[in-house]
Amino acid sequence: KPSGISHLLDYISLNPIKMWKSFDNPHPEINISLSGSGTNVGDVNGDGRTDIVFTGTVPDERTEDLGDVVGKTIVFWGGNESRFDYDQLVYADLIAIGDFNGDGFDDAVSRDFSEVYFGSANGYLQGVQSNIFSSSDPYPYTFRRGDLDGDGYGDVFAMGKSG
Repeated sequence: KPSGISHLLDYISLNPIKMWKSFDNPHPEINISLSGSGTNVGDVNGDGRTDIVFTGTVPDERTEDLGDVVGKTIVFWGGNESRFDYDQLVYADLIAIGDFNGDGFDDAVSRDFSEVYFGSANGYLQGVQSNIFSSSDPYPYTFRRGDLDGDGYGDVFAMGKSG
């Protein structure tokens, strides 16, 4: 009988709306797709296990206006034995970038590059304002991550449509 993250992965191919209609959703705040391009893996909390991170922009359940949208990131720690209980919810659409500051925890940036979220033993810390991407274009046209300069730390390359 599957359990934990492996059991959750059994449901990833399903439409999340249909999935929650099939079960009593104990967490209505999880209204993001559990598949697709917003899925990342890494060791956010530095425990040596692979964590699964889902991101997306969705209607904001904290307001009554159905037109309000918000970026969300849901983190499931590796070794989580729960079917649907997540370990961290961040109200920002995050992009994993690896160990940005060399502390041994995987870090992330918000999709609009306005904040850096540093990993810790407790997960992502509150975002810190950044000037990573300040342009008239609110979102990058081209984005790449990796150790671009060979110093062992994660780097980010982003370019707007205007250059």
